[in-house]
Amino acid sequence: MIVAVPLAIAGQIDYQPTLPLDRMFLNQRMPSGAIVKISVVYDEPFWRADGLSGQTASPGSMASLTIDACTDTGTPGGMISHAPTGVLTEFGYALREPCGRIHWAWTESSAVMCRWADGAIRSGERAAEEMLARETTAATEPV
Repeated sequence: MIVAVPLAIAGQIDYQPTLPLDRMFLNQRMPSGAIVKISVVYDEPFWRADGLSGQTASPGSMASLTIDACTDTGTPGGMISHAPTGVLTEFGYALREPCGRIHWAWTESSAVMCRWADGAIRSGERAAEEMLARETTAATEPV
């Protein structure tokens, strides 16, 4: 089985048998981030003609971060989990570690493009490969 929902939602699923403690703690300690999302559409990305990226950072303002999420340059982002100080140090190894037959796939578990839609896709592909490898190994082991 592959679980591919945000960590905050994965933590609300009733698993039988229950998950290992480190996995439960990880799910509990990585809530969804607080976000205000505004989409602005322009006829064309005029900033690119000047060699600009369309990304800005202005901590403390209403729009503290802007990202050029045009579909012709990549995929738009989505909600991500927030890892408070120490959570990844203590439980980060559990992000990808299967729990029995359960394999995890979400953007936060991707080694590349973490926290982006591309990372979520890569994570799903990784989890599928893990699951297939496990099933293949189990099918070839002597009974």
